[in-house]
Amino acid sequence: MDSRGRAWKAAGSALGVFWLMFSASCLGAQPLKHVVAPKDNLWQLAGRYYNDHYRWRVIAEANTGVVQDPHLIYPDQELLIPELPARAKVEPAQAEPEPPVAAAEPAVESAEPEPEPEPAPPPAQTPTPMPARLEGEHNVDRDGLSSAMPPSQSGQFPSNVRVKVDQSWKADGKILSFGEKHLPTVGEDFVGKANESFIEGERLIIYRRDGARENDQDQNARYFQRVGRAKVEKHLKGRQYRFLILNVVDGLQEGDLLKRE
Repeated sequence: MDSRGRAWKAAGSALGVFWLMFSASCLGAQPLKHVVAPKDNLWQLAGRYYNDHYRWRVIAEANTGVVQDPHLIYPDQELLIPELPARAKVEPAQAEPEPPVAAAEPAVESAEPEPEPEPAPPPAQTPTPMPARLEGEHNVDRDGLSSAMPPSQSGQFPSNVRVKVDQSWKADGKILSFGEKHLPTVGEDFVGKANESFIEGERLIIYRRDGARENDQDQNARYFQRVGRAKVEKHLKGRQYRFLILNVVDGLQEGDLLKRE
């Protein structure tokens, strides 16, 4: 694209954002309400309501009292969806507006526009807050985060969180089996064993043992990775319970540890 085309693209994008903000303010658009369902995430909701996955930040900023981490939303949460007036909606940033041609007739929108391709996730450079540490944990490092949340990662951690724990740190239980499921995912369940009794509805973080790495200052410390979250669903017998998977970062394994949030 030549310099003239890039200038028109920048001007069109800036004008679209200004018109969106101006119209929403002047027309007094009222926000919609959305009750989070299993497998929902902000990336998916932005695509549904705005036809633009990259507007997930609009929803996150409108719900700071509910959404503490934009990568983590839970079923039954009620979110405000700021409504965009019809005439204020703009095409996703990937669409490149063509420079106007002298004496050309105004463009007429097609009655049945061709569907646009799924936008590619942006580079993993956007900083996001670290999850809160639990008692006895010390954050060590984490993978780079992406500002995009693919639908397959609905409501999940964006990446593994690695922690160093005190010597007094103890797990509250562990995963025993997944039945016939080889790759359990969000919404499925597993059987676990409690060191002490659990209460139905309790939420737990799933940990996996991790060894010391070359750049770790304390080579004798205990390290773990957070690989998911689960909720106590039902007491089975003795100290065995059925758990519902809420989040998955990495494939869960038998023997992974459970710790109350």
